[in-house]
Amino acid sequence: MKGFNKLNKIYIYFLLILDLLIGAFIPFVIGFHLANQASYLYVVSGFSIFSGLLILLIFISELVSLRIDRTATTNTFYAALFILISLLTCKDFVYFISLFFPEVYARLDIVVNIVLPIVMSISFVLAIYFLLRFYEKDYGAKKLSNKFLIASAVFVVIQSIFLITRINVGTIITVALQAVATIGVFTYVLTTCSKNNYITAVLTYFIALSFSFVFLLNAFQISGPQMLFYASVGISFLFIYLNFFINKTNMVYQYDDEQKERAVDKVMEVKCFQCFDCFINGQIITFPSKKCKEFFALLVALNGKTLTMDKAITYLYPDKDIEKAKISYRDIVWKLRKLFESLSFNGVVFRRGETTLLLDHITCDYIEVINHQKEYDGSPLMPEYDWSIEFENSLESA
Repeated sequence: MKGFNKLNKIYIYFLLILDLLIGAFIPFVIGFHLANQASYLYVVSGFSIFSGLLILLIFISELVSLRIDRTATTNTFYAALFILISLLTCKDFVYFISLFFPEVYARLDIVVNIVLPIVMSISFVLAIYFLLRFYEKDYGAKKLSNKFLIASAVFVVIQSIFLITRINVGTIITVALQAVATIGVFTYVLTTCSKNNYITAVLTYFIALSFSFVFLLNAFQISGPQMLFYASVGISFLFIYLNFFINKTNMVYQYDDEQKERAVDKVMEVKCFQCFDCFINGQIITFPSKKCKEFFALLVALNGKTLTMDKAITYLYPDKDIEKAKISYRDIVWKLRKLFESLSFNGVVFRRGETTLLLDHITCDYIEVINHQKEYDGSPLMPEYDWSIEFENSLESA
């Protein structure tokens, strides 16, 4: 686990132990079921209530997050929504409900054995699809979500045919292949972004892994353990939230001490008068796009103050639709993160919805004027940007 800090390792080890305990507990749950012991009813009921409330809590949390920042949390919201739907349609939960309505359960054979499994399969596919989209958007992982969706749609159609014709072996084989393929896809996708050291990406992998086991157990009609894995899904989500609140970001790993020692902390030279340009070791920096360069210019103009997403959109996209502007903002942030990582420049702190420039990592003529280290000679400040006049006027009035 090279590149993880101690807290990250605790998350991973805890989830590994949790999943091992779940695996060890499965034979006991199955044993209760086969022996028709009354304890089995209490086990399933307890797990159903706990996992149901946990997944519902996750969904509500994502719903609240969506209202705060629709662009940043859309994929995780839909993933949580379809995980909740899958829980409500899985055999364990349906069995739990049947304890209260046995007569209704007995009359709905087609719904229970055909319709609900198909709904769960569709929910599984859509939840995994949005988790893959989350990987691609936040971590620059290899884009496989659309191919996964097409392939999974074929699996669902085949599974539906087997369910309708009551060919259980065909259903089990189809679901098993889909679950294994899903785990394989997530394993591969994780390797494409693991070099960036994202704890959230690893935790999301645990969600996909546990969710795939739920899907597999549901096809084998093994009741009991499904809710255990749903609990693992919910706990993984909670760790993602915990990691966000502790580190004040849901995107970036903290490098361990060994990596920090190896990293070269470079100083950037920034020129703001006449035109805006940046240099490292005397070499001019080529920004990925004009908007990326303008975004960084705005960071410099703020003189170390935090640039929020709303403020950045106001300056950079004053006439653009707010939702499209948020997408453009996140694209800029992602590209700048990649650029500065490649340059070993650690002078910008990226957090969710805000960015801050560390002034001790740059030398800048504009900052020197602000700090009265040199006199302002009236040269135009970043003339290529319309908003710069606001900051230039403050220099003239100082």
